[in-house]
Amino acid sequence: MIFSDITQWVSNLGLRPATTGSSAILIILLLFSLLHYFHGDSKDKDGRPPKLKETIPFLSNSIGLATDTEAFWNRAMKTMQSLNAEILRFHLGWQKVYLVVGNNKTNPHFCPSSGLTQQHFLWVLIDVMFGPSEKDGARIAADVSGRGREPAPSRILINPLGP
Repeated sequence: MIFSDITQWVSNLGLRPATTGSSAILIILLLFSLLHYFHGDSKDKDGRPPKLKETIPFLSNSIGLATDTEAFWNRAMKTMQSLNAEILRFHLGWQKVYLVVGNNKTNPHFCPSSGLTQQHFLWVLIDVMFGPSEKDGARIAADVSGRGREPAPSRILINPLGP
């Protein structure tokens, strides 16, 4: 009885499954998506950021972002304001996305690194791009002729052709 009601509902939507088996698979996938969606909402109390609600799990936010980006971001910001949150999670398709706002949450990601200097970055780049031999690598690593804060002492080159 329930299966025939669902099949009738699917056919009223204009969808005509080729077989009864394909409609059963469609219904099972829909039920699993709904179960996953509602089960995920029940875990909000474990310290994860709040979730942006969706009408259709995994689709509503994707369609909303693709069709009316401004309305989507306004809805996300209103949700964050109403929940007094600086982080909001949602799905774009099957991909989990976290929206982060606020200086105290974003600034640490854009501060200069204490371990990655220009000299170190240059060495990593040369090593990956050119793969120098061990001898050449040691020579490049020992070179300090101009990558620091203070300019390297200049070398006076005499032009044999004159000024």
